[in-house]
Formats: sequence, C-alpha cells, structure tokens
Amino acid sequence: MESRKLNLAATILVTTVWALATSCSSGGGNFEKSKQLITKHELNVLSGDKTNKGKRFSVVGYPAFTGDISISNSRTPVLSVYTEPEGKGDLVISFSIELGKSRNEVYVPEEFTIKDIALYDNDGVAHKYNEKMQFSFTLNLQTNLERHSVMEMKIVDGKLQTESIKGYLQRIEDVRIDKA
Repeated sequence: MESRKLNLAATILVTTVWALATSCSSGGGNFEKSKQLITKHELNVLSGDKTNKGKRFSVVGYPAFTGDISISNSRTPVLSVYTEPEGKGDLVISFSIELGKSRNEVYVPEEFTIKDIALYDNDGVAHKYNEKMQFSFTLNLQTNLERHSVMEMKIVDGKLQTESIKGYLQRIEDVRIDKA
C-alpha cells in the first residue's frame, strides 16, 4: 500500500510539472512521423542536451485525460500518455492537444463518457480513446533558461529509488498521432 501511495504522489507531481512545462501546436497539421521511439526516462535525459532542441521523437502508449475536460472555454486540454489503458501504469508524457475532428486532434462531445472520446490520427481516421497510439513530436527545449532537476522515482524490491536528471524545460510541439 505504501508503494502505491508513493507512485500516486510521484505521478501527480510529474503530471503537474509536465502540464505546466509542455504545450502543443498540433491541430490539423501534417507532421513527420518519428522513427526514434523513446521512453519517459530517455526524454528526461535528452532534455539535458541543447543539440536535441527541434528534433523529432515519439512515444507509444495509451491516451488519457487526467483532469476535467472542458469544451466550453478557450483553454486547450492536456492529454497524457500512459503505459496502460485508462490512465494506468506509468505516465510517459503530457501535452496540450486541439479539440476537433481533424488530423491530430481529439473529439469530445458536449455530453460524453470516455467511450465517446475519439483521437484523430495523422490521416484523419478516428480511433477509440483506449487504443494504443504512437505520438511523434518536436522537442523544443527552453535553452534560454537554466537547466532544472527532474526527480525520477521508482520502487525496486520494495524500496524507493530516486534519480536526479538535469534538463531544460520542454515544450512538446507539432504532435502527430498514429496507430501503434
């Protein structure tokens, strides 16, 4: 039970940091699919190197909204990607995503359940919210700011292990969605 609480606290902290530090300019664009699949850990490491600014990478996982989704205001919702469906498993990445029915957007009706949400891939094909997808993106590093430390936490053999990784704030841009 203790390990579950630590994982939940770490996920909430990381989700908050990601939501504050990332954004996306995807809606409707036709972006290049990245062949370089990375993990959350690799993204944190890559963010420490200025030469990765503007490069394309991708992650594979299941989309999930971890907070309220509002379609009545002008704010763009934050979509998170997890290793398992329905927001379970490890958080891989979070980014803003445009609402709509065009390529690389998400559709949320005014009244909905999770089953009503659809992700539109780069070809404009609708996919169910619980399908495994590939998200390619441009990594924009805020190299004009000082590097900060990202604390990664994991439970190994019942013990909490932490690792501090120095990196620049990230902006996730030009997101392309494809079926994994």
